[in-house]
Amino acid sequence: GGNIKMGYEIVTNNQDSASNVYAVCPVAKKVISGGCSVSGHADDGTIPLLRTSKPTPDGSRWSCEYGAEGGFLAGYVTATAICANIR
Repeated sequence: GGNIKMGYEIVTNNQDSASNVYAVCPVAKKVISGGCSVSGHADDGTIPLLRTSKPTPDGSRWSCEYGAEGGFLAGYVTATAICANIR
């Protein structure tokens, strides 16, 4: 018995010239999936390497970390989290 609450919410976070970006779920929701994308390049023209794309240990956000071996990133990094009520 009881009420079952279903549904999900997609949260994105874009950061300019960043190497670490998080998409944070609303309070009481946890990450069930997510992903990362980058648009732009480093100072030397190379595309930064994706180091990690995973939920944080507490499940409250999706973490995207890029390596910028070629220098400062000129562009955007986007983190996307799919969040849901999990009990």
